[in-house]
Amino acid sequence: DESISPFHHPASFWNMDKPILIGEFPANDWSSSTTGPSSGQPLKTSMKSVDAFAYAYENGYAGAMSWAMTEQNSFFGTYETTAPALKALFDAHKNDIMIKDVTITELQGDLCMKLALDLPPATYPEAEYNGSFNFTGVDSLMIDLFIPSGTSTNLVFKLVLKSTNDWIWCPSSISFTPKTTGTWVTYAVPVSSFESSVEGKTINLADIRQIVLQFYTSGTTTFKGSIYVDNARYKKGTTVTVISDFNKTGTAWSEYESGTDDNLQISISEKPAASPVKFLRPGNNPVVFRKVSLTGKKLVIGKGLEAISQVRIYDITGKVLASSVLPVSGCMIDCSNLSKGNYLVGINEGGRIQVTSIVLQ
Repeated sequence: DESISPFHHPASFWNMDKPILIGEFPANDWSSSTTGPSSGQPLKTSMKSVDAFAYAYENGYAGAMSWAMTEQNSFFGTYETTAPALKALFDAHKNDIMIKDVTITELQGDLCMKLALDLPPATYPEAEYNGSFNFTGVDSLMIDLFIPSGTSTNLVFKLVLKSTNDWIWCPSSISFTPKTTGTWVTYAVPVSSFESSVEGKTINLADIRQIVLQFYTSGTTTFKGSIYVDNARYKKGTTVTVISDFNKTGTAWSEYESGTDDNLQISISEKPAASPVKFLRPGNNPVVFRKVSLTGKKLVIGKGLEAISQVRIYDITGKVLASSVLPVSGCMIDCSNLSKGNYLVGINEGGRIQVTSIVLQ
């Protein structure tokens, strides 16, 4: 009723020391009713959408969010029904609404996802990726992790899948605690390890809606620091498909229940350097190395032995110019965006490092 409706009170009424947002009111105009679709709306309140936004602005609220229950027009409306109200608010208060004096820096290149964590015991923040995936026949999911040198190794990672429009929570039975710092390691789990946590429900691998990476500490310990994530991917037979390589601003995963978890902040970051690499020479290490060659501006990398492999292209100063997951079957990389000169091709295959010099003409 009016005693709890924000549309009957200014923001100051609530005596809060933080900005207040009004959330979840219909995208349509609405009227008060005790029956029917509108019975769940604030009673003794009848309001047009344009008036709702104006009221929120004029009475000190930091924002207001209208919403629709489905994509179809219904009692709650759609984006199209609320758009005129949003436009009216913008037209009336453009100078106050527009973001000013902000410099946005867009990163591109060999990047990764940075996660700043502040974890008390029994705290389980998550990074999530929404999409639509058919994991039928997929063997495993893999993700690369980096914990900086000197950081505690008591952090536990767990992958979770959510399936169907019921969003059934399906955690993997295999968690991962990295034991090394200062270098990239891979967390890999078989798809068969994911099971429904809801009694009577099963995971539908043909209809996966969300991939979640969960973090928590072992025992009663705490964790505070930043970790890095790269190359989320899945393997089906000999084919490795990258889900996220985080190589552009805006490609980070979301905080679960976005914006509500003070224990996790997510951003895109330059990739931290691993510990110094010992370069191996074939004469000292009896392994089969991949064949690396150039065909015009195409870098051709031959067949390998390991499914978990990565290739990087460096300039002569050691700066990483490109990075990619490398399938067992080999691949071809377009280098037409690189100028003429000398470059290094580094391949990490199951911990074996191969470095080859190339000259682009």
